[in-house]
Amino acid sequence: MANNHFFEELDNHFEFLKNEGFTIDDQRFEKVRGLNTILMHMNDAQLSLRLLSKTSVYEELGTIEELLLQQSLLRNGIMNYTKCFSEAGKNRTKLNVKDIFKDNSNFLSTHETVMNLRNKYFAHSEDFGIDQSHMATKESLEKISYKILYTFKMPINEVDSFIELFKFLELKISSKIAKCLARIESETGKELSF
Repeated sequence: MANNHFFEELDNHFEFLKNEGFTIDDQRFEKVRGLNTILMHMNDAQLSLRLLSKTSVYEELGTIEELLLQQSLLRNGIMNYTKCFSEAGKNRTKLNVKDIFKDNSNFLSTHETVMNLRNKYFAHSEDFGIDQSHMATKESLEKISYKILYTFKMPINEVDSFIELFKFLELKISSKIAKCLARIESETGKELSF
């Protein structure tokens, strides 16, 4: 949760716009603001997946560090995507699954896979087949030897379908924003300029 200092700093951050006559968070643009927040999450999600293919630039190929970096980027991409469909807080918008996929049901199974990754693995700790901890033991008359094993696999073969899903959702959100802006233009009788 943000503290009051954050909001004071934010107010100072917008001061130059106010000095130019801009209003911050005009209520007529509330829906656009919510959709823009979702679009921001989608941009972050897509960037994370693009960086996923470049982890060997930062860590040696095949090392545990590289695999952990891959997992972190995948987690960030998944979590940002699922924010678009999660319960919305103040000044936040939640997308409706039926509305988004009604004309594009081919993306629905990939959407469900992404939501399951979030719900069963990244946000909670169910056994989703991505990481496993094992104990290897060998017993003799005198002692028991053991090794602790940790393995995880990345669903790399699914990343391309995630990227396609994320691009699709970005286009849907952009279309919704364009419709909202067109409605505001129509209602006000004024041209909107960016």
